[in-house]
Amino acid sequence: MSPHAKHIPAPILNNKIVNNKIRLSVCAALLMISANHVVAEDATSNNQSVSQSNFKAGVLAGGGASGTEDSVAATGLWATPVGDKYGIQLEALAGGTNNHATFGATGHFFKRDPSYGILGLYGSANYGRINYGDGKSNAGSGQGIGRLGIEGARYFNNFTFGGVLGAERDYQAEQSSFFDKLGVDYFFTPNLKGSAFHQYTGKRHGGGLGFELLANPTSDTPISLYGEVMDGKDSVLTYSIGARVLFGATTNRSLQERDRNDYVHNIAPRTMARKLTKTVAAAGPAARTSCTPPTAAEQAQIDACGAIPVTIAPFPSCAVSCIAFSDRRLKKEIVLLATLENGIHIYAFKYLWSDEVFVGVMAQDLLAMPAYKRAAILTKSGFYVVDYAALGLTMITFAQWQQSPESIFAAIVFA
Repeated sequence: MSPHAKHIPAPILNNKIVNNKIRLSVCAALLMISANHVVAEDATSNNQSVSQSNFKAGVLAGGGASGTEDSVAATGLWATPVGDKYGIQLEALAGGTNNHATFGATGHFFKRDPSYGILGLYGSANYGRINYGDGKSNAGSGQGIGRLGIEGARYFNNFTFGGVLGAERDYQAEQSSFFDKLGVDYFFTPNLKGSAFHQYTGKRHGGGLGFELLANPTSDTPISLYGEVMDGKDSVLTYSIGARVLFGATTNRSLQERDRNDYVHNIAPRTMARKLTKTVAAAGPAARTSCTPPTAAEQAQIDACGAIPVTIAPFPSCAVSCIAFSDRRLKKEIVLLATLENGIHIYAFKYLWSDEVFVGVMAQDLLAMPAYKRAAILTKSGFYVVDYAALGLTMITFAQWQQSPESIFAAIVFA
C-alpha cells in the first residue's frame, strides 16, 4: 500500500458498502416492480404513455435561511407520445439571482401504463455561475452537474411511489458519484397532492416536503400552484414556490389524471445549499483564540505592509504573512456565498487591481459585530486588514472553495 494511501477502518468501510447496497436494493425493487407490469401490459393495454402532445410554462421562486440568495426562474416542459406505448418529455429552466445565473435541461424517454406505473430513462444537465461579468467564473462546487439514470413509479390508488437512481458528474469538483431520489405522493383530493422525499446527491443526504394544487381543472389552460421545502446534511433550509400553466392536454381532467396521463412528474434531486457549521477552527501556535488587539510589534509589521496590492503569496518585506487587504473599498464584484453559524458572511470577490477571484470576509462587516470587530485592524494606509486566525478562518482562492468550502477553516496570522 502506498504510504500516502488513506486507510479506512473495516467496520466503517463495511457500513458504507451495506448502506449503498440498501439504497440500490430499494430503488431497484421499485423500478423492477414497474418494469415487470409495464412490460406485461404491453400486449393487453391500449393506454398511451402520453395522452397527446402538451406543454407547460411557469415561474419558480425560491429562497432559504440566512445567507441564501432569493432566486427566480422560468420553466418549460413539453411531452409527446411516441407510438402507443412510449413517450418523450423535455424540460428547461433558466433563471438566477442578482449574482448568479442558472440553466438546466432534462430529458425523459419512458414506457407507461397509466393504470399501473411508468419506467424510463432519465438525463439532465444543470449549470450555474456567478455573474462576475467575464463569464468565466463558476459558482461553487456542484454548480455544473450532469446526471444519467433510470426512473420509475408505481401508481396505487391515491399513492404514487417513485424514484430515480443513477450516476452524476460534478464538473467543477471533477468527481463522479451515485445519486438517487425516492418519494411518495398522496392525493388528498383529485386536485391536491402532498409529497415527501429523500435524496442522495453530491455525497450528501437530504429530504423535504411538497404540495401541488390544480386551481381550475376544467379550463383549457389549467393553472397549478406548487411548493417545496428541503433540508439536508451540512445544508441550510431552502424553499421554493411556483405556478405553471398547462397547454394542449385534454380538458376537464384532474391533477391526478394529468400526472398519470399527460407528462412525467420530475422527481430529480436538487442541489442542496451548503451550510458551513464551524465557527472556530483548530489553529497553529501563532494563531489567536480570541479577538484581542495585535501587539505593538505585530501592529508595526502590519503597518509595514502599507497599501501594496499583494495577493496570496507573502509579501517578502514583512516578517509575518501579510496577505491582501480585507477592506471592502479595495474590492469589486462582491458576491455573498455563505453565512456561518456565528453570523460572519463569506464572500467571493476580486481586488481592484486583479481579475483573480478570492473567498474571504469583509473588514467592514466585522466592525459592525461586537464579538469580532477587533479582528479588523486599521493600517496607516487608512485601509483595514483582518486577523483571520482570530476568526478561525483563512482567505482562499475561489478554485479552492470549489474543491472544498470547508478549506476556509484554517489558520494564518494576518490577511
